[in-house]
Amino acid sequence: MGLLTKFFKTRNNPALNFILANYAGRIQTEHLVNVLPSLARVLYAEATQNAGKMHIRALGRHRWLLLTECILDLELAGGFDEVVNYTGDLGLASCYIDAVLFQATGKGPSPEPTESQYRDEGTQTCRGPTKYSKAKEYFKMSDPAGWLFGKEYAAILSGSAQDIAIISAVLPHTVTLRIKGKEHMRYALRGP
Repeated sequence: MGLLTKFFKTRNNPALNFILANYAGRIQTEHLVNVLPSLARVLYAEATQNAGKMHIRALGRHRWLLLTECILDLELAGGFDEVVNYTGDLGLASCYIDAVLFQATGKGPSPEPTESQYRDEGTQTCRGPTKYSKAKEYFKMSDPAGWLFGKEYAAILSGSAQDIAIISAVLPHTVTLRIKGKEHMRYALRGP
């Protein structure tokens, strides 16, 4: 793991550095580190492709990148349980998801969104999948994570996180995005 450690530390990935300092010596950790670059590339490529299908590219590069990062967050939310199942350690799984996020985007997780962001503004500028798990505290419905992503998409597309037509239209797509994230994570961790 020495060469990989040296490579990743030069990237200054805080979550990965934490993993290497606190979870070194485990077989799971070595595998997590080994698959990190390819997993991050695959998830980000999938997110980029999906953002293109959602017609954001025509609205400008900034909004397209913002949507790509929100899709990545949703994919990571979908894959989180796979990491927990693989490692048997919630702390390691959380740090690993943060390491994948940083590897893919160069950004760490954002602080928890405010109530105003959840309810009114949208959480599209907040990074990390935790915002989706906290969505159930704000939205009492069958799919609060999907609803939150819909609000993000509406804010990016129309400028209003309250546009019900856009939110409702994208809800079915959020299920697919989470499933794909879960599948990519499972394949990276366990193979075919």
